[in-house]
Amino acid sequence: MSTPIFDDILDALKDGEYHDFTTIHWKSRLNSDQVEAALCFLAKYGFVSRQRRPHSLHTKRAKLTPTMLEFLKRIKELEK
Repeated sequence: MSTPIFDDILDALKDGEYHDFTTIHWKSRLNSDQVEAALCFLAKYGFVSRQRRPHSLHTKRAKLTPTMLEFLKRIKELEK
């Protein structure tokens, strides 16, 4: 089962580089609350590494962790 919000976030971060919140928001076409909630969830379980704005819980930028990148790569290989 696929979830569009997470699919959009993962797609925006699939290159493994850090992306700022505005870019993730723009690439995913999600509203800012959806992006923040998804990034918080993904970070909580170690799928995303995020940097926060100073003195805030809000995300400044985020990227997929190496483990998550490898996981997504393996899934793509299995789907071939």
